[in-house]
Amino acid sequence: MPKLVDDLMINSDDEDPILNEGVDEDFEIPDTEVVNHLQQDEMFVKPKSKSKAPVVEPVVEPVKPVKKKRVMTEEHKAKMREARKAKQLERQQMNVLERKANTKLQEKKKKELEDILNDVPPPKPTAEIDPNIIQKAIDDAIYKHESLRQQRKAAKKAALDEAVEKKRVEEQIKSALYPPKLYHTDEGFYSKHIFNTR
Repeated sequence: MPKLVDDLMINSDDEDPILNEGVDEDFEIPDTEVVNHLQQDEMFVKPKSKSKAPVVEPVVEPVKPVKKKRVMTEEHKAKMREARKAKQLERQQMNVLERKANTKLQEKKKKELEDILNDVPPPKPTAEIDPNIIQKAIDDAIYKHESLRQQRKAAKKAALDEAVEKKRVEEQIKSALYPPKLYHTDEGFYSKHIFNTR
């Protein structure tokens, strides 16, 4: 700090227009001796706090009552043991099945690879359907076709019978309106025309 003040003193003697610009003439620089005697504590004095912080007591939470541990009865323990045994047995069965499935898959893959090496054509896909189901489907189709055919045949016969009946009625009406001429070869020609026996 004293060195800074000495530098200021040296610079103040010089008539430097930049340093003196804006500085009052009445301004006095303190003596270096006075500055040296100042203690550091005096220069940087901390303000004393007027009020003390209140003392905070720790908050005590109420103690919760400890719940009693539930004790399992012998019946419950027996059921738990049975359930564990059943689970373990099921797990063992699953492991056995998984091992069998893995060996089958490995055998299948090995066979496929051997077929590829030996240039064996892949097997043709076959339908895995029960023959009874196929036969039942065929029988149902035949029965349906036959019943439809019988219906068409009955409708055709009914239409034909109706046309024949219509034609017969028309002939009767026509013969009643326009009686046919009898020729000498027809039966009853002579009895009607010549002998007037009718």
